[in-house]
Amino acid sequence: MDPRLYAHLERTESFNLFFCFRWLLIWFKREFGWDDIMRLWEVLWTDHLNREFHLFVALAILDKHRNVIMDHLTQFDEILKYINDLAQNIDLEETLQCAEILHVQFRRRVEAVEKRRKELDEELSKRAVWTNEEKRRNVEEEKARLPIISEGLRELMGVDETGKGKTVENGLRRRGTKDEVVGRTQDA
Repeated sequence: MDPRLYAHLERTESFNLFFCFRWLLIWFKREFGWDDIMRLWEVLWTDHLNREFHLFVALAILDKHRNVIMDHLTQFDEILKYINDLAQNIDLEETLQCAEILHVQFRRRVEAVEKRRKELDEELSKRAVWTNEEKRRNVEEEKARLPIISEGLRELMGVDETGKGKTVENGLRRRGTKDEVVGRTQDA
């Protein structure tokens, strides 16, 4: 989702995301106060967008702090200390909103890749393309450059191999109280 941040994490020998380990191990328990962690866990347990939404929460926290990480932190231990010092200083509502937006962006990117792959497959099935060697080669090369969508990526989208899963109607949900939900989910 963020190649520049990933490249920075590689340069600082932090690309294994060890600094996120405790987030994922105990689902952010040390990062938020009691009321916020209960709310976060409730959101995660609902599997509203997918079962792996905690990964988008982690990505949202990194996204919020990416400029500091990229501009000022040049060593693994600096990044680890900075991330650990975020505990009890993360705005849950902002993080949940960002995580939901990142999930939607991710899903749209994957869907765009799959749509383009299908278009190229249809193009390759046309006789006119098979009789034009240069055009066929160009289509095959473009198809080869497309990222492969693995089952793991499909799980992050919240869909199965048939493309069925949960969708959000009426755009993004507004967050406020626990009972305030604008969008409805349904099986696609």
